[in-house]
Amino acid sequence: MDVESSESEQLLVEEYKNQGNSCYKQGMYNEAIAWYTKGIEIDSTNVFLYNNRSAAYLMINKPLDAYKDANRSISLDSQNVKSILRCLKCCLILGDLNEAKHLCSIVRQLEPTNMEFSSLLQKIELLSETHRSYEDKLSTSDFRHALHLITKCIELAPASLSFNLEKLNILIQLKRFSEAKILVENLLHSHSSSVDLLFYRGLCLYYLDHLDKAIVHFQHVLRLHPDHIETQKVYKRAKNLLKYKEEGNTLIHDHKYSQAFEAYTKALEVDPSHDMINAKLYCNRACALFYLDRFDEALNDCDNAISLEPNYLKARIRRARCYSSLEEYEKAVEEWTAVVKLDGSQENKKSLQAAKSALSVSQRDYYKILGLKKNASSDDIKQAYRKSALLYHPDRHTSADEATVKEKERKFKEIGEAYSILSDPVKRRQYDNGELSGDDAFGQGNVSAHNLFTQVFPGFGTSTVHFYFG
Repeated sequence: MDVESSESEQLLVEEYKNQGNSCYKQGMYNEAIAWYTKGIEIDSTNVFLYNNRSAAYLMINKPLDAYKDANRSISLDSQNVKSILRCLKCCLILGDLNEAKHLCSIVRQLEPTNMEFSSLLQKIELLSETHRSYEDKLSTSDFRHALHLITKCIELAPASLSFNLEKLNILIQLKRFSEAKILVENLLHSHSSSVDLLFYRGLCLYYLDHLDKAIVHFQHVLRLHPDHIETQKVYKRAKNLLKYKEEGNTLIHDHKYSQAFEAYTKALEVDPSHDMINAKLYCNRACALFYLDRFDEALNDCDNAISLEPNYLKARIRRARCYSSLEEYEKAVEEWTAVVKLDGSQENKKSLQAAKSALSVSQRDYYKILGLKKNASSDDIKQAYRKSALLYHPDRHTSADEATVKEKERKFKEIGEAYSILSDPVKRRQYDNGELSGDDAFGQGNVSAHNLFTQVFPGFGTSTVHFYFG
């Protein structure tokens, strides 16, 4: 290359640098980068071009490219403090503490009183101290404080992939999968080939119960990285969960409840930490147990489902039905009340009223009132009523004190109520099925206790009944 040609190229490089500087001052950073790049293509040893392009890369949030240019600038001029400080700033943004500390030691020797260096040094020391505190909290499984501290680290080093991966891990530990998925998607824009991010994306899909999508995604990851152990493990779990869950659902649909129970049990053994899907599996297994008349076990599975997902409507409805089947009517009313708060549909309100009715019935044991067993015949019922009604008829206790009279009247009415229901085959069946409240006994056209007495004892009005005591 002759001298004239060399001088011409240097003039061209200077022109490109000036054009780049002009664009940089106007905030046209991509254009500035293009001009600096043209200059570097001619003069690949120009410190100023690398340094200026590094500054432009920082302005468009490309700290890794900025770091490479600043580092190249330092390799060309190891005494250039401006390049070293820019490289130090890139290390801070990227969270590269080891390299940052190395560069700090160099600046201390060259310009220890540099104001920009002092500011960067404070931030680096704060980042280092915060990350040490994060590691301490992580070592004791204090994930909430660890999350707070790693978030502080990311505020100081926003482009640090390692810090963001640590935050993802903490979010997963805290089961905040929706937040983790948003973070993963954002990071993938700038780190699309990161196998760790690709794995975490699949993990979020898996724990958010998108099993189909998770399986497809893991297949994609394993095509790119067939030896990634963690992906292999979760991929296998996802396939097994989906297999046993779908198998159980099919068996429920076919009314094969014992086999469905076995399938759901296998599914629940796959991943005890998967709250979202395990809540559904417990609820589905409760359905199988319910139809097998294993109400206590079904109730326990409902409890497990609700402990994982407190507002799981289907599990609460199923638990309410279990309570009713176990004749725990007060708890059934409480559960249906909770259901109506979550979903005030007419169907649920109707179920709540039915539960209240069953509770009312349960609080009056009409067989016990008449001293009968549940298989008593109609003759047994009539004889028991005759005996009890004569014993507690108010006319028999006219000389007693007021409190006693009121108690006998209450008992007499209760006896009449019991007889009114148990002597009527339709009402008795409704009562036995928990469909009839005690308030129905004398309501809507039914006779009063005194009128009922006269029907059972024809020819005797309440004023003509006489009691003899021998």
